[in-house]
Amino acid sequence: MGAASFNYWILLTTALISLTALQAVPDKLEITNKKEDLVVTAHATPLEIATCTVKNVYPTQQIIWYKNGLQLETVTERNDDMYMAPHTLREPSGLFTVSSTLFMKIFRKDNDSTFHCSVIYETPKRKILILNSTMVHRNIHYYTEEVTFELMQPKVIKEGDKVTMKCTADGHPVPEFQLSKLQHGEEKEIPFSSNGIYVFKSIRRKDSGTYRCEALDFDSPDEINLKRDLVITVNYLDSVIVHPSGTVTVSLGETKEVTCTATGSQEPKIMWLKNGKPVSDTQILSLKEVDYNSQGTYTCEASIPSVPGLVKTNNTVITVTGKPAMEDLKSEYDIEHNKATLTCSAVGNPLPIITWSIPKLKPMDSQSENRVTSTLLIEITKELSESTVQCTAKNEVGSSMKTIQLIKLPEKEMTAGTGDVDPVLKSADHQTGTGSSVAVIAVVVSVVLLLVIVGLLYFLHKSKKLPCGRQEKSSLTTAEGKTEDIVVEMKNDRPNEEAGLLGAKSGKQ
Repeated sequence: MGAASFNYWILLTTALISLTALQAVPDKLEITNKKEDLVVTAHATPLEIATCTVKNVYPTQQIIWYKNGLQLETVTERNDDMYMAPHTLREPSGLFTVSSTLFMKIFRKDNDSTFHCSVIYETPKRKILILNSTMVHRNIHYYTEEVTFELMQPKVIKEGDKVTMKCTADGHPVPEFQLSKLQHGEEKEIPFSSNGIYVFKSIRRKDSGTYRCEALDFDSPDEINLKRDLVITVNYLDSVIVHPSGTVTVSLGETKEVTCTATGSQEPKIMWLKNGKPVSDTQILSLKEVDYNSQGTYTCEASIPSVPGLVKTNNTVITVTGKPAMEDLKSEYDIEHNKATLTCSAVGNPLPIITWSIPKLKPMDSQSENRVTSTLLIEITKELSESTVQCTAKNEVGSSMKTIQLIKLPEKEMTAGTGDVDPVLKSADHQTGTGSSVAVIAVVVSVVLLLVIVGLLYFLHKSKKLPCGRQEKSSLTTAEGKTEDIVVEMKNDRPNEEAGLLGAKSGKQ
């Protein structure tokens, strides 16, 4: 059984035995403490925490102590850890004033601890009650044992960053700090806020160096180091230099070199970009035999890969001058309506002007940067069919020309068009088809006319309407045997077929 429980039962027994005696009930339990902080030292001894007092009680009461809500063992013998010092005073009235002072060894972990006390008493009606005091908290003063000095953000620093240094100490209350920069073996003091924070709003390369923070805690033992150093390295990148810079004019077909230089806290990486795409990773950009596709804006990008975000750029604009460079002419045919759309494009600097060999028609022109596109809509007449059309692009430097040959459309197709056909194939098919059709038609017409004549002669003979009598029958019969005397004019290219057909017909007659 614990000493506290044992004391509790003694107190309860005493209260029961004194039922017949005079009883005075405590009406208030006061707790008091000193205002100064409790100081933790290297060789700590029990310190006075608080005193509890109860007045005008009878019989005497025992005061019980609590720390953070837990009852403490009642120890009245003085020692190096914890004990209570009780005191009882008999008043002239015969009542008692009882007090108890708590002494305890304090550590830095007790900074947030609370203390209170209580008494157990019996009322005249033999009811056991507990009277509690209010809670008290003692401020504890303990020396600094550890100092830290660090960067809040970022860990890798580049010129222009916002950088925060923070110095902290584990002493209570927090001591003041002193900040200095080490230069040539000497400390140059820097004004420092009491909370141990120093901010570079936009750090520069000259801010690189070693900084020292010292906690000014004079209660700390001499063997504890209250100084901490912090090394800051500011990475930087100088402006990128491009030569030649600005707008550079190069003649068509020439070779041009552009140089990019940059310096920094580390060796920078060079990259040339055009339209956001890498074109070279060397310091010198070499443009060989430039054409119009070579012109544009070239960006030199210098960076330090180990420092995210440390990038600088500079630009140069390449302009290519020369006579126009033309693309192949494009043509689209609408054979159903006998129309054609011709498109001519040219690139040049200065900007070229496009003209057509058909001056009466007005083309539609459009331009984009150094490119000009001209579109011509024409009607394919007999005069234009199978003819050539020239497109000429000209500027101050020179001129270029492209030629296109229109397709040859047959007269039938020109009126009832059947679609786009390759010009060479259409021409060959038209000529072969026309010759064959004429020959077939001539043969058919000749045969039909011959059959009609033969049929008519046969009909007249059967109807006896021919102007010949019996005396002429013999001559006719004789004539039947002489079929070769019947002459019909035929084409020279098919004499045998037509002569045989006529001979057979004559025999039947």
